[in-house]
Amino acid sequence: MLKKIGTYNDFPKEFKQPKLKKGESAQYRLLNSVKDPVLPGIFRFPASVKIRSVDRVKIDDSGEVHDIGLVTEIDKEGGVRNVRYIIIPAQQDAGYFRVTEGNIRDEEMYAFLELCNANKSNPNRDESMPELFERIDEERTAVGERKKRSDKLAAMTFAANMTLLAAKEFAAARNWDENDKEEVLRGKIEKYAETEPEAFMRSVNDKDQIIKATIKRAVDKGTIRFDAPQSKWVWAKGGETIAIVPRVEGLEPFEGLCDYIKTHKKGDAVYTEIAKGEPKEEAKKK
Repeated sequence: MLKKIGTYNDFPKEFKQPKLKKGESAQYRLLNSVKDPVLPGIFRFPASVKIRSVDRVKIDDSGEVHDIGLVTEIDKEGGVRNVRYIIIPAQQDAGYFRVTEGNIRDEEMYAFLELCNANKSNPNRDESMPELFERIDEERTAVGERKKRSDKLAAMTFAANMTLLAAKEFAAARNWDENDKEEVLRGKIEKYAETEPEAFMRSVNDKDQIIKATIKRAVDKGTIRFDAPQSKWVWAKGGETIAIVPRVEGLEPFEGLCDYIKTHKKGDAVYTEIAKGEPKEEAKKK
């Protein structure tokens, strides 16, 4: 805990300073890394980082500010004469550092780190001050990282086991060229599964995928086309309107026609003709 000395660490009696539980430790991560100029994907830290050990902070939502610090000595006027500095050997542990319950100096530093403005994780921090570090919840981080790995493995396994027909359906639904060579097609799909596993699994479970694939094939065959200025789908031969789709930000033309097929009373008939490649008169009527 931070000890009161002069005007520093003079908290209200009801305020409970941040305190580590028995046997608990807290891990932090420095935020001042820079990209290695030679090695891509590698970040470097200076040999050590000094964190300012006095600060003026808000400890709650009241707006009241308090001077805090690892102050060891003040002068007659109440000014700081000596402080205990916080120097982190950043490069040694790749920017991570830890404080542990049972170590008096660590416990004092923990209270300061949790309350100071340099802590990105502090909800009461002064956001005009630079962020130097953040608190790491190791258990939550580990669970999150494990889920990411699990999701990626599941997506890549699914992609690797897709039949060629399923791969073509998937590609057509994405508006890709399903007639690419099989290795090229599978490479695209597996890359998508690797880089966007959650989006990939949503896509393969998309019930509209076959409809979208059918629309893509009809476009490729020249059976239908999208008239962008009028925001409508038309039969390529004759130019009759199939469906007018709403101009909605984020709504792709394929999705608009897919929604029409699923919801309009003539949707089934239109879909049948699109799949055949030749329109019937009743399908062309709105």
